[in-house]
Amino acid sequence: MAKLKTIVCEYCNTQNPASSKSCLACGAPIEHLLSAQKPITTAKLPVRPKPQKRPEDELRKVGEKVDKAYFTVLNTYAIAWRTVGEVIAISVAGFIIGVAGGATGMGLWGVVGAVFIGIAVGLTQKNFYIVLVSAPGGALLGLGIGAIFWIMGAPGALPFIVTVCAVLGALIGGKRRPVFDHHNWWEKLRPFLGALGGFLFGFLGVLLGLGIQGVVSFF
Repeated sequence: MAKLKTIVCEYCNTQNPASSKSCLACGAPIEHLLSAQKPITTAKLPVRPKPQKRPEDELRKVGEKVDKAYFTVLNTYAIAWRTVGEVIAISVAGFIIGVAGGATGMGLWGVVGAVFIGIAVGLTQKNFYIVLVSAPGGALLGLGIGAIFWIMGAPGALPFIVTVCAVLGALIGGKRRPVFDHHNWWEKLRPFLGALGGFLFGFLGVLLGLGIQGVVSFF
């Protein structure tokens, strides 16, 4: 700030030398501007400290990751075992239906019935052990009932009865899977893979059934 040469008296507005302590005209005391000015101080706001990471927060995040990994492994394990059970059920039941169709000269129905059982197993959700015995058990029950009709002179009913019993065995006691649009890609593929597996094992069963029919006819 530039040094003042004169200073004005507050009472009579007379110009006075800057070094004067009283007005030359009225004698009133003169307050020097520089000495009257008080330094302006600004309050310093405290710096907000960054929130410190607490050990319990880190442990909680680690625990959440461990839980997520655990449930992922558990879900994968359950799906794998259920898939194994479904493969075994479709192969056994489809093969039995195919044999019944081939042995009665109805090979086409044997393959179609095996495809039906594959779709039924693929659309139903069950526990591994229940899946393992439901469709094959139904097929064996149908085989026994159909044998009675065969003895009574209606061999053509055998593959139909076996198919119906196997499909009922696959559906009874199970939960229907969620709406198709809500499935993941693997769940959507299950019925189609089941139909494909049923076709393959049904075809093999038909070949064996035709062989049995040929041997019986020969003797």
